[in-house]
Amino acid sequence: MNKIIAILGAVLVSAGCFLPVLLVPDRTFNFFDALPVPIPDVPENAMQYAGILIIIIATISITLAFLNKTKSLWISGLITGGILTALYFGFHFKLDEMKTRADEQMNGLFGGMFKGFTDSLFEAVELGGTGWYVIIAGALLLMAASFTPALKGDKEKIQEP
Repeated sequence: MNKIIAILGAVLVSAGCFLPVLLVPDRTFNFFDALPVPIPDVPENAMQYAGILIIIIATISITLAFLNKTKSLWISGLITGGILTALYFGFHFKLDEMKTRADEQMNGLFGGMFKGFTDSLFEAVELGGTGWYVIIAGALLLMAASFTPALKGDKEKIQEP
């Protein structure tokens, strides 16, 4: 049972990298799409590198599951969760910083005439795609596979009376 839970978790982690994580009007972005605008102080390929790292972790997790080494998979789940947390909050703070800069520039140029425009523009950008949730579910399954005790039926067939 642990093996199945671990494989399912690793597959979800991998699949989540290809699902939307950034939503803008008329477009969604996963970990491997180029971002629509450069984000200050963030390497251009940061999302791609994170996606590759997450898929490598998922591949290692699947290998460990097939080798019945599920006790150490909590590390994979924890690292994946840490990467997601850093990315989510990093992008959230950078988007807030970009909004503040845009507000300052619009106020300086036009005396606040377009303040509502920058507010609506940045409110349309969301870090809430399904990819985040699928990867989190996979990471939790990896940790669950690590901490769930093996069932008696995993080692021998259950005989019905």
